[in-house]
Amino acid sequence: MSDPLAEMPSQPGLILKSAREEMSLSLEQVARDLHLRPAVVRAIEEENYDEFSSDVFLKGYFRTYCRLVNLHEARMMDVLEQQLLVRNKQAAQAEQLAQKRVKIRKQKRILITLAVFCVCLLLIAFAYQVTSQGFSASDNLNESQQTAIVAEVGIEPAGLESENISSAKLADPDASIASSELAEDADVASEFVEESIDQTIAQESEAITDEDLALNSSDQLNASDEADTRSEETIVLSTIKALFTGDCWFKVTDITGKNVIADLKKANEEVNFLGSAPFHVVIGDASKVSLFFEDKLINLKPYTSRNGRAEITLKPSVSINQG
Repeated sequence: MSDPLAEMPSQPGLILKSAREEMSLSLEQVARDLHLRPAVVRAIEEENYDEFSSDVFLKGYFRTYCRLVNLHEARMMDVLEQQLLVRNKQAAQAEQLAQKRVKIRKQKRILITLAVFCVCLLLIAFAYQVTSQGFSASDNLNESQQTAIVAEVGIEPAGLESENISSAKLADPDASIASSELAEDADVASEFVEESIDQTIAQESEAITDEDLALNSSDQLNASDEADTRSEETIVLSTIKALFTGDCWFKVTDITGKNVIADLKKANEEVNFLGSAPFHVVIGDASKVSLFFEDKLINLKPYTSRNGRAEITLKPSVSINQG
């Protein structure tokens, strides 16, 4: 049988599928042997990890699938871990980028609102000034015409409708000029607002790029610091033993956060492990397990939920804390 790991190192789902096809196994046969639904097996092969509520269950099903098709479990788990790490980082960065884009859109709307408000204030002020000047010129013209009529006729003017019409016609050219100047000022203000908004968006985009680079560097430094801290912790070796009376998912995590045991156990199987305590233990069905820590039987009832799932932390002391 050829080694599919050398051909597709970054696609664990396709590796499993090709191994299954080389063994002439159908998807339903694999599902039956793994005690899973065919839809779950198909999701693993198609790398549709959103179908799984937790990475813990995904890794357990993946490991048993590798064992069924005779693939190297450690190498396959390393490939899956790398794929999940990249996938989680991409999801986090995408969420941050979406939040920043929403923030930019809000700032853009605020800038546009402020710009429109300022333009309206300028238009109102300019229109008021032009109207005041027009009324002042019209009043001065009417007074001069009335004085001339009184001087020529020698009587008080009874009505000056024709003169008012003439004065209004004289005032119209100024109003027309004022209107054209008002339109030009509005166009200039609008162009200024659009240029300001474009500059703001460009600056925000550059800031997003710089922040993303800084975020990636910070993640790498944090990962290095966590590794150094774990290496300096005091290691305490303790024993853990489990006896199974039926099919049950069993997972043990040591002090370093590494899953030392994550597998589907069957009836009459037994687990004996010596490692770094404290241990974090997750049991799919507590009624099918007898758990011993440092040769002492552990009562799982206080840590068992209604669906039979138990989760407990075992420390190298008399006290036991719930996980």
